[in-house]
Parts: sequence; C-alpha cells; structure tokens
Amino acid sequence: MRASLRIARVWGIEIRVHASWLLIFALVTWSLGAGYFPESYPLLDRPTTWILAVVSALLLFASVVVHELSHSLVARAHGLEVHSITMFVFGGISELKGEPTRASTEFLVAIAGPIASFVVSGVAYAASLLTSQVSLPLTAMAEYLALINAILGAFNLLPGFPLDGGRVLRSVLWGITRDLARATRIAASAGKGVAYGLIALGMLQLFAGNVAGGLWIAFIGWFLIQATEQTTHAMDVQSAFVGVKVGELLKGSPRVVEGDAAVADLAAAMLQYGERAVLVMQASQLVGIADLKQVRRVARELWGSTPARAIMHPLEQEIVSPSERLLTDVLTEMGSRHADYVVVMDEEQVLGLLTLLDIARFMELRTALAEARPQAERQRAA
Repeated sequence: MRASLRIARVWGIEIRVHASWLLIFALVTWSLGAGYFPESYPLLDRPTTWILAVVSALLLFASVVVHELSHSLVARAHGLEVHSITMFVFGGISELKGEPTRASTEFLVAIAGPIASFVVSGVAYAASLLTSQVSLPLTAMAEYLALINAILGAFNLLPGFPLDGGRVLRSVLWGITRDLARATRIAASAGKGVAYGLIALGMLQLFAGNVAGGLWIAFIGWFLIQATEQTTHAMDVQSAFVGVKVGELLKGSPRVVEGDAAVADLAAAMLQYGERAVLVMQASQLVGIADLKQVRRVARELWGSTPARAIMHPLEQEIVSPSERLLTDVLTEMGSRHADYVVVMDEEQVLGLLTLLDIARFMELRTALAEARPQAERQRAA
C-alpha cells in the first residue's frame, strides 16, 4: 500500500496509516458522537459526547494496532520477517516477508490476533468496573472498547479466508491433508460462503431500514470475496512456479546501455530490444536500471544531452538475485518491495533483467501447457 504515512515504529516494526483509514476514522467518530454515546449514555452532555467519540475512535485504532502487532510478534518469534503494519479502511494488515512454512506456525500467527483482541476487551471491561463509581465518561469509553474488541475478536474468528479464522481453518486443514494448495482452496470456498452470507445480511439490514449498517456489512462481504479470489489466484501462481529458478526465465544476452549514452540512444535501444527497461553499465560494471517511465520524464529537447546514468535507478535500490534462486522467493520479495524488476547476477557476471511482464508471460504459457496436457492425454486414450 503505497499511499500510506509512517506514524510510529514499535519493536522495529513500522506502523503506517493508509489514506483510506481517514474514512473509517471519520465514520466511527460520527457514529459514536451522533448515535452510540447519546443513545447509550443520555446523561452525557454534547461536548463530552464528541470528545469521547474522538478519543474512542483513536483507542479503537490502537486496539487494531495491538491486534496486528500480536500477529507480527508471533510471526517474528517463528522466524518470519515483519516489515510493517498498515492501517487501512478495513482494519490493518501485517506485511510479512514470506509465508509460514508449517501448519502449526500459521495457526499460532493467525490465532494471536483474536486472542489479543479478547485480552484488550477483558482489560477494558475491568477498567469499566473500576471507573463505574468514579466517572461516567471513562466508564462509557471503557465499556465501548470492551464491546468493540470482543466484536473484533469474534468477527476475525469467522472461518472466512483471509480473515484470521479462515487462516486458522486453513492451518488445521493443512495439518490434516499435508497439502497447502488443497487446504487453501477449501478455506477459500468457506471464505466465499461467509462473504455471501455477509452480503445477504447486509441486504436484509438495508431493507429493514438500516441503510448505513447494511451497506457497510455488504461492502465487507464484497471485500472478502475479492480478497479470497486474489488469494486463490496467488496460490495458482505459486503452484505454477514450484521449483522454477530465476535463471530459467532469462532469454538471450543482457540488454545494456552505457551510462554515458544519451537518453535518445537509450530510447533507441528500448525500441531495438523491444524492452521497457535496460541495464546501465559504467566501466564494465553494472550500476543501475533505466526504464521507460524515467525516459518519459525527460523533456524531448534534452534527450540528446542527458546521459542514461542521470535518470537510472541505482543498483543498490534494486533486487539482485542469483540465477539459482527460486522464482517464488523472488516474487515474494518483489511484492514486499513493490518492485517491477529483478537483476539476475551470478557473483560479478550480469545475466539479465527479469520484469513482472516476463514473469506474467511465463505463467500464462506454463498454465496453458498444463491445461493442454490432460486434454492431449484424453485424445490419445480415445
């Protein structure tokens, strides 16, 4: 999620806020200030109600951060790298480098979030009891946090992939079947069932007059369907790339230009090679990558006087991989770094540049061949 702002760093994990989170913050604040607190606690005056609404919305944000941090810390304890946590319109997401390699690890990582939410709910409930004879505003806020965290924990335990409950279900199925792909498809099917159920519930709420709540529930169901389909597609991609090494996708000799070459020569090389990006060499050393986006940022009249090295991405900013590295591992790193390219090198020897387009073409061809093989076998049998 690129449109996000870093607001904190906790135990080495970046906490980021996506722009879409502002929408949910505004909606939660409005619903608490205009509806929940005035209806549930009519003795509170209006200024106090709105102050509670803002503070409670911020504490809800902190609760979701605690939920996601629990995932991240358990993942880190089991050897998975955690880069950041990003808060967005539907809650939060922990960005892990790689996926759990054991069913037990996935179970522990997945269940940690709901457990953390239930713990926060219990602490908030205890606080509401302690403040009940002291301060109505504090009691109201504590009771809300106890309720919302209990709902958050329970909702995430629904067996709808990729919710935490769906991942718990997948981990159990994975442990039973010893087949991650099969477990993922079963959990994804369950996730779609939960999603369609939420959409149906949202429609019922809508017809009953709860327009905002009904639309929100239906929207969550739609989001789960999209997330489930993306997860299934990612699993298909991973299956197609099992055992494939980066070097197997390279074709021909490396496409290179000299760092002193003008942007006009760089553009000509792109046309000649039919590539949107080429490697930049300087004194027989690879120094970076220049692509079409960078060329287009240069005014046409400056193409002849601007060297390629002035617009390239330096090599240290790019992903560099040996040819024997598994493509699945490279794809994971490309995703976590939002990278479009990977430079393939064996020690000091430059072998080539691999792009996401190259990988997509390889996947398309490999999938088509995999589908054609059973059909050919059926024809021979007939």
